[in-house]
Amino acid sequence: MLAPLYEAVYERLEVGVGTRLLSLGCGSGLAPLMAAGRGARVTGVDTDSERLALARTRLPHGPGGGSGSPAGGPRFLEGGPSAAPPPDGTPYNLLTAFTPIGCSFDDGEGLVAALRSAVPLAARGGVVVLTGWGPPERCTAAPVLGVAARLADGGRRA
Repeated sequence: MLAPLYEAVYERLEVGVGTRLLSLGCGSGLAPLMAAGRGARVTGVDTDSERLALARTRLPHGPGGGSGSPAGGPRFLEGGPSAAPPPDGTPYNLLTAFTPIGCSFDDGEGLVAALRSAVPLAARGGVVVLTGWGPPERCTAAPVLGVAARLADGGRRA
């Protein structure tokens, strides 16, 4: 259903071997696993333990810090970004939020908190991808994208 969106984003950003991706609100893991299939090192975080369990069933079996993935493979961790320090200490160069995290219309606080806690894990100059769909008046992502634009403007001045 959303696979064409994920693929378009990854194609546009040339996601591959050099990509270190943190997927915020990764859910059942399809988006991060598609990036891993392109060679990216991925970590997905979500607060929904049932969806994470489904994501982990999609991983090859092997050791992986409790995530169910082989060493160096995709990781799926319960919690927010603070639960997912980069596995090798190298900052993430791509942060994705393909669904509005913890948000309902006019409530971007969940995403703001997630982005704020993810920023220290990201490489300077890294890319942040936020997506939403639907007409602006009904799209839960509309206010969130406004917040993201303000955060991005603040980052440019820093």
